[in-house]
Amino acid sequence: MRNKMKAIIIIGLAAATYLTIPSSSAAQDSLEFAKAVPPGALVYVEVRDFGGRLQQFLQMEFAKKFPETRAFKDFTATKLYNKLGDRIAELEQATGFGLSLERASELAGGRSAIALYDIGELQFIFLSRMPFEKAAATALWDLRSQFEERLVDGVGYYFKEDPDGRTALMFAIVGDVLVAGTDLLSFEASLKLLNEGGDSLASDERFASAFPVDFALQDAVLYLDQERIAETPHFRSYWIYGNQADLREINRAVICLGFGEDAISETRWFTTAKESGSPAMNSAQAVAGALPGGREIYYLSSLAGGEFASFLARELYEDAGESFASDLGVALKAALPVEFGLAAGATFDEDEFFINVDKTFAIQLEAPRSLDRRKLERALAGYFEAKLLAKGQAEFKFIDRSGLRVLDIPLFEESAPGYRLDGPILLVTNDASAFSEERAGGDSGRFAAPEENRGLQSVLKIDAGGATERLASYFKIVTQRNNWRSGSNASFFWRNVVSLFESLEFLKTLQLVRSREGGFDKEVVVYSFR
Repeated sequence: MRNKMKAIIIIGLAAATYLTIPSSSAAQDSLEFAKAVPPGALVYVEVRDFGGRLQQFLQMEFAKKFPETRAFKDFTATKLYNKLGDRIAELEQATGFGLSLERASELAGGRSAIALYDIGELQFIFLSRMPFEKAAATALWDLRSQFEERLVDGVGYYFKEDPDGRTALMFAIVGDVLVAGTDLLSFEASLKLLNEGGDSLASDERFASAFPVDFALQDAVLYLDQERIAETPHFRSYWIYGNQADLREINRAVICLGFGEDAISETRWFTTAKESGSPAMNSAQAVAGALPGGREIYYLSSLAGGEFASFLARELYEDAGESFASDLGVALKAALPVEFGLAAGATFDEDEFFINVDKTFAIQLEAPRSLDRRKLERALAGYFEAKLLAKGQAEFKFIDRSGLRVLDIPLFEESAPGYRLDGPILLVTNDASAFSEERAGGDSGRFAAPEENRGLQSVLKIDAGGATERLASYFKIVTQRNNWRSGSNASFFWRNVVSLFESLEFLKTLQLVRSREGGFDKEVVVYSFR
């Protein structure tokens, strides 16, 4: 249990560092404990009911299974995990107070918050509202005789540090609030704020302006001062995802969580160095409605810049070269593509050891009459001719089949590429059978775009349950084949990939909606569970 607690702390800190100025009243009104900690926090978390949410998390299938997966065990071998783990161990040794899930449950009252001021040194303040009787029953309170008693502005607290003064822990009970911390200056400042009020994190303009004017706390909120976090040596050296450059445009982030019986919603607001270049979608419902139903992945997006042809080429065929992308670009350019939808589904044949992913694009065109169909057909045919035909053989031709223009290839009678122009929407697929009645999913299986379109830039929806079951089964079959018994292939697939899928098997769907609203880049993620 102690290792799990260590993992939760480290995963939380790692995830935290990943992600016109509004009025500050939203943060001040909704975040009670932001008024009780001093300005300057790099990370701030406030939870409406910490004790209840912690118990809910511990009952989740993901919380139970993920620590047993190979993916998690590999994570525990990273520099980030061990660096922060060593710092936690130093704190435990210096203060005599061990961190475990049992201890965390003891300290988890109602509304609670933690403000982190130094990531490497784990300098933080923790506050939790609870009756005095509950606070007095904690192991931390039982240890008070081993701590030095101190007083600041008439408020008493307990203090203990190691001999070299590098590591310290202090705590107090102020009214019905338990306060603990590892940095003396910020801890004493917090006690004064609880007792007298004053300049706090909530009144800090940098903090307050990161929140939208209509912000209201749901169940939990996370604030990140990403610009300052990115300047720390710990972020540069230990950030495990290696995408530091991708995060440079983010100045600050606010992530609000809401918990339901069978779903979790996550709303993110990013204050960025420059406004997102993606325009808003105007035809999201029409584009989504043109896609086949019953697929595991749906993606809608507006277009900015001239990279769409390359993206389309790579998504249709992973080994597509620059020539294919260039030919597609020439065919589409005059038709002016402005937004698109993508539907992708996977099937596999256990006996033939083969997996097939069909992908269909619905592309909204501003000038559909200017689409060069001849060049589009030549681009699609040329890709296969380069692979299948010897020099001098006759070119492949397109034929009409089931309302589509389909490439006539004897070897691909059921899964040849095809396209169709329906008014302003161009449909292009790498597998024409995706539009068969059997696989199209019917109206009930179609993807519906969000009704609210204000500033909408993109939508991603994943049927994680279906995809996880199929891919986990596929990888199990792979590792059981004799030709995967050599080297480290079987070990890699079985120990890492399959174990990760199994830890996510409780997830049903995931939807991510991106938009530009009120001066923020906004993302709304909804996870639904089985």
